[in-house]
Amino acid sequence: EAVTEAGGEPLVVETDVTSLASVEAMVSATVERFGGVDHLIANSGIGGPSGVLWEVDPAAWDETFDVNVKGVFHCARAVVPALIQRGGGSIVVIGSISGKRPLYGRSPYTSTKLALVGLTRTLALEIAEGRSHQFVLSETGMYEVHPLLSSYYQAAFMRAFGLNVVGWRLSSAFGLALSLPFLYLLGRELRSRRFGVWAAVLFATTPLALAFSHLGYNNSQVWPFVTGGLAAFAWAHRRRSALGYWIAGAISGFAVFTFYPARLTLPLVVVLALAFGERPWAAGRRSLSAVLLGAALLAALPSLAHPLDTLGRMFGQTSFRLAAEERPESWSGRVSAAVAGKGPHLARHWTLSLVHPLWYPRPSHFQSHAVVDPLQGVLALTGFFLAWRGFRRDWRCRFLAVAASLAALAVGSLSQHACPPLTRLLFLGPFNALLAALALEQALVALIRRSRGWITSSVLGSLVVAASAAWGVGILRHSVYVRHHGYGEGTTSEVVRVMRAMPEGWQMVFVQAWPTYMQSVDNFGTAYGGPGRLAYLRMSREILGHLPRTGRRGFVLAHDLPEGSDRAEVEGAINERFPGQPWYETAPGEKWNLRILAVGEDDAEPWQPPRLAERGDWERMLLGHRDW
Repeated sequence: EAVTEAGGEPLVVETDVTSLASVEAMVSATVERFGGVDHLIANSGIGGPSGVLWEVDPAAWDETFDVNVKGVFHCARAVVPALIQRGGGSIVVIGSISGKRPLYGRSPYTSTKLALVGLTRTLALEIAEGRSHQFVLSETGMYEVHPLLSSYYQAAFMRAFGLNVVGWRLSSAFGLALSLPFLYLLGRELRSRRFGVWAAVLFATTPLALAFSHLGYNNSQVWPFVTGGLAAFAWAHRRRSALGYWIAGAISGFAVFTFYPARLTLPLVVVLALAFGERPWAAGRRSLSAVLLGAALLAALPSLAHPLDTLGRMFGQTSFRLAAEERPESWSGRVSAAVAGKGPHLARHWTLSLVHPLWYPRPSHFQSHAVVDPLQGVLALTGFFLAWRGFRRDWRCRFLAVAASLAALAVGSLSQHACPPLTRLLFLGPFNALLAALALEQALVALIRRSRGWITSSVLGSLVVAASAAWGVGILRHSVYVRHHGYGEGTTSEVVRVMRAMPEGWQMVFVQAWPTYMQSVDNFGTAYGGPGRLAYLRMSREILGHLPRTGRRGFVLAHDLPEGSDRAEVEGAINERFPGQPWYETAPGEKWNLRILAVGEDDAEPWQPPRLAERGDWERMLLGHRDW
């Protein structure tokens, strides 16, 4: 009915997925009716029997595999030739979280879902041709909002270095590495070689840049584009190079096809041009300006083919986005609703964006206070003040003041989230490094009066930069391995410690306080010796679905939920399921304290985890010392 109401013509073919002949008949009917197949969604499945493995009926086991696994095999086998003949398409196999986590008493179902993971990945390797049916410069990539080219970029590294986490991470590491010479060149053109070196080293060792260069996020792709575009323009302006203008424009245009903040590259190039005192319309500059804008428009042209869709996706990534039910019919009403009451939000987020190297209020993307860099943060804020102070008399200060303010406004203030996400704030890294280098140079300016003074100031400045670099590397390592391993305030480390202390054969379910869409945090348990022993959930009654069924004993439930409705709801549900079981606290009064409930055998004494002897025990555990 829904298809018909939408103007389509549905075709319903009764099919038995356990029969290859029946599936082939369905595909043949589809091809005959519609001329081909574009998509396959393999969604048929059954729950199968319940019970421990040694009590499962073999016939029920076979039936579960026939429907859940062989059914997908039959459908894929029949559809793939039609997709190839069609010139491309997509196959979506519906799995289950039980394909990643064990589910007690559900071995047939869990086994089929894990089998589907292997089947789907192998099929993808067998039919992949390194291309997509979508245009490479379209904006229908990851999550249907990220430009597709950013995914191609990551795929290229994984093809070259392996379809694994190493290739995935190298795509981000390369983005950081490529941006450093550009940042040096920009700093050199703005002030001096020394200034460029300081800025590049400060940026390369800031905790936020280091952290995200170890994650394969496409967010880090902004760095080489924004630094490259600005550096190319600064170099070209001094030399009046038409080729340099063309390169700067091309970089700015292609930036459109990476992470969204990179679209600020061209506006920032314009800011730099105005700071130089350049008037694009002035005689002698018109042709160079035309080369710059022409190259940018040519590179960005595919995104302009559907301007409303492009603007809609960009608008949807901001705080002005309206839910469908909140949209008035008139455009004026929509604009009014979008901006109403946003003033405090914009002001708060702008402030947080500017001060995040010194203070960041909550964890985000596996990062908490590791982003804090007191030395570079103080220098950057000081540089921001000095840039605005010297706005009138120094064109370099004008550029840095306006560029940093504009970047913080666009990537931080306009964020639709409760707090500016670190994935966007990392765009500010190069500008914070330039501001920090400016403050450092100004602080040492009194020493630059003769050659000896210049050498002394260079040595002192380099020592400050080295200290900031050591802090950046050291605090990130300490934060990851000791203080904030995972989300929260060190609770993941405590989870690992408790898990390792559990009796043999026990399992653990952890409910964390900070909600996250990351579905792989349970891999921490596998990384530290507990494959299949840990289920890592976000705060939700979802926890009940991961507990052993009634009668099953030998597990630990842990959470770090604060006082409030979430804790009451979770603990109330658990107390109802397992009445009379006491709750314990693993580290009362500490930020990493966990509340746990251990359910053992009926005749066994209640189990309690050993207390942490000293803070250093965490570091020895997380760094893999043998005594753990």
